[in-house]
Amino acid sequence: MTKVDLKVVLCQCDVKWEAPQENCRRLTSLLERYFEGRGADLLVLPEFFSMGFTMNSEAVALEGGFTLDWMHSGAEKYGVAVVGSVPTCVQGKICNRCYFIAPDGAETHYDKRHLFRMGEETAHYSSGDKRVTVSYKGWNILLNVCYDLRFPVWSRNVDNGYDILINVASWPQTRIGVTEHLIKARAIENIAYAIFCNRIGEDPSVQYNGHSRIISPRGDDIAVAEDFGQAQFLSATLSAEALEQLRMRFPAWKDADKFEIK
Repeated sequence: MTKVDLKVVLCQCDVKWEAPQENCRRLTSLLERYFEGRGADLLVLPEFFSMGFTMNSEAVALEGGFTLDWMHSGAEKYGVAVVGSVPTCVQGKICNRCYFIAPDGAETHYDKRHLFRMGEETAHYSSGDKRVTVSYKGWNILLNVCYDLRFPVWSRNVDNGYDILINVASWPQTRIGVTEHLIKARAIENIAYAIFCNRIGEDPSVQYNGHSRIISPRGDDIAVAEDFGQAQFLSATLSAEALEQLRMRFPAWKDADKFEIK
């Protein structure tokens, strides 16, 4: 399928602790207001947008797939692909699973590779071992979750295998300064659009202040969330022509080192 320009919307929102139904109700209200009279192709939500960055396996088990059902419902209702991370029980293990739900209900998922050991994620979650790229409206989209952003080899683009990197995050305020540099580096080195969608608010031990942004393949800011105190939407239209022209005029990807991830 030939690429067409893609309208992307990020929802930088607060998250009530371990309350999936309440969080999804809040998001439904926000989305109904936002999508009234306007549309989009892709909606991106933060990491654990319905639960908060919990290590509580009992709360995850009780969630029982509610959030995933809500994502499917929203994708169908608004005619938009929905991306977000949900703690998910899989055969007795818990994964930090990033879902990509297409408007027609097609479901793809990626299990977070790099678990945040400083937050004890390694002690409670199982790591994924496969990169996942989704094809949507002619675009190839690499799914990425929070701490993955620090590891460039995992996100390395080979022969322009993807066009957009999406990182959904629960990145705390104390370390937020590095995210601008990391997401821009991922865009530049991979000659791809890069999206960082973070949450705001607080959980029992950490505060979050957003700084969500959409970056061009040149590393320039296309859109940046500036009001960190309340939920907000950030949108941009990604140009297929601009991406292809850059890759043709500056084909650094042809000189990239070959490697294998084991």
